[in-house]
Amino acid sequence: DGINDIFEIKNLLSQDCYPHNELRIYNRWGICVYHRKDIASTTDFWGPSNIQPGTYYYTFIGHGNSKKIERHGVVEVIKE
Repeated sequence: DGINDIFEIKNLLSQDCYPHNELRIYNRWGICVYHRKDIASTTDFWGPSNIQPGTYYYTFIGHGNSKKIERHGVVEVIKE
């Protein structure tokens, strides 16, 4: 249906807050299944097309002009 087909960090590209960034996605065994540095377009985000359904964990680190952020969370992949 085209909804939620990629894992995207909202406003990362439009606001250009963190030009130096890193996104990692891990499976439930802690194996990195996706890694991207300096995301610059929507095609750089994770699209779990060849991934098994299940729970995945992400780490996002962003470096901006004045600060650094680090976020962790969970993504559930469901396929029909």
